[in-house]
Amino acid sequence: NSQAGPADVWTVGGTWRPVESLTLRGNRTRSVRAPSLTELFEPIVTVFDVARDPCDVRFIADEPSRAANCAAAGITQPFISSVVNASARGLSGGNPDLLNETADGWTIGGIFQPEFIPGLTVTADYINIEIADLIDPRSLEQNLEACYDADVYDPGSEVCQAFTRSASGQITSFLSGQTNADDAAYEFLDIRADYAFEVADLFNMLGSDSDRDLGLLLIGANAFHAIKRDIIVDGVTLDNTVGGFGDPKWSGTTDLTYRKDGLLAFWRVLWQDKALFSPSGNNTFADDNDTIIRDVGWRFMHNASISYDLSTLTDAYDKPVIIQLNVDNVFDRTPGRGLRRVFGNFGQAEILGRSFTIRARVLF
Repeated sequence: NSQAGPADVWTVGGTWRPVESLTLRGNRTRSVRAPSLTELFEPIVTVFDVARDPCDVRFIADEPSRAANCAAAGITQPFISSVVNASARGLSGGNPDLLNETADGWTIGGIFQPEFIPGLTVTADYINIEIADLIDPRSLEQNLEACYDADVYDPGSEVCQAFTRSASGQITSFLSGQTNADDAAYEFLDIRADYAFEVADLFNMLGSDSDRDLGLLLIGANAFHAIKRDIIVDGVTLDNTVGGFGDPKWSGTTDLTYRKDGLLAFWRVLWQDKALFSPSGNNTFADDNDTIIRDVGWRFMHNASISYDLSTLTDAYDKPVIIQLNVDNVFDRTPGRGLRRVFGNFGQAEILGRSFTIRARVLF
């Protein structure tokens, strides 16, 4: 936009098929995102915030440079920071000086369709994205971490200037809101396999000759591997969410679909691997038995649906008349009474339990 200025964008890519069953692909891209009107001009308002102060005696050992940097800032130990439990008052809002985000990304992958297994398609892609001048709503805690987790304490840096302390070291004011963070780095691996075949062909493979139409079966599986998702400010990685519950290292779906005339049946398994409540492992939760929990195990949830197109039963009406039943969370998976209270860690389907939806769709 006119506020952030112009930018050049481009993409170059290509495909190569060394053999009939294999296609390799890749691209290199430069793209930008201009700051939105809200990010630029949101009014400055008074806000209240709490934070895990890195100089607090409870957290000062979490990173190797904290003790030296907090001492250089004149904070003596043992120090108890009031902002950990009592909110401080500050200002937050838009930033008219925001720059465009600039992203450099590249991908490489391939498609495999073996001739010896008709109907099978396997794809795999590696994605790497690095963003400069990332627009990020930086919080008080993020500024504190970037200031005191740096290799060398710099009181004149943007992050260290974003808050003030009293003579006793307590936070007295702060400025948060939209800024251009130094960097962001993302790495992902996306793998998918799809296999479609006639059910009659399966019986024929098993030695039972059948020339009847027994329907079509489709099997699909997707796996997503998060390798890196870092936000870096002043050379300090503030957020590495990979491995936390909301950003597991591995997640995916497995689908089974059956089609026969007007019948469509679908079953999906959603899964993710074992994950910590926070990637650092510092966040814990005490359940109803006061057992300290740092992580959750492998997570599986099943959804299903079945539908029928009634128009296939008669020639009197040639437009779809579809009745559909959906069942979310088929096996009524719930996180349990204690973990139910952990905000944000479990989806609504697990909180609500099993649910049913009936739909009817008629085209005129």
